[in-house]
Amino acid sequence: MSVAAVCVSTAAALWASTTTVTQGAIVAGPLPAAPSNLVPTVAFCSATRTYYTLSFTWKAPNPTTSVRGYAIYSSTASGGPYSTLVGTVSGAGTLAYTTTTQYTDWNTTHYYVVRATSGGSWVSAWSAQVSFRVRTTNCP
Repeated sequence: MSVAAVCVSTAAALWASTTTVTQGAIVAGPLPAAPSNLVPTVAFCSATRTYYTLSFTWKAPNPTTSVRGYAIYSSTASGGPYSTLVGTVSGAGTLAYTTTTQYTDWNTTHYYVVRATSGGSWVSAWSAQVSFRVRTTNCP
């Protein structure tokens, strides 16, 4: 019987090993690297400035061979926890996401991160955190 070596990072709560045991067989695969250059922008503001939506872009990790998608998370506290899932996209080449949520929390700073996913529970580390505060003056 083979046993996989695993290491759990308490800061990012992710698996650091690239090997796991599946029904007695060892399955190896690289974890995706973290995406970079996350940029939030206001996508839409209502005419009465009562709500807004956001768009996000980021740069893919290199290589992208194990990337199957991305997940964007937010927190109202710098450094997390990033417990609010903003949205997900499929495909290594999909590097943008626009929310459908109508946010109403003007003048609140949110902190965003993105991580690459490779299917199942395999995920990259968090990207660098970016902060964004929406004011009515941010509206296009």
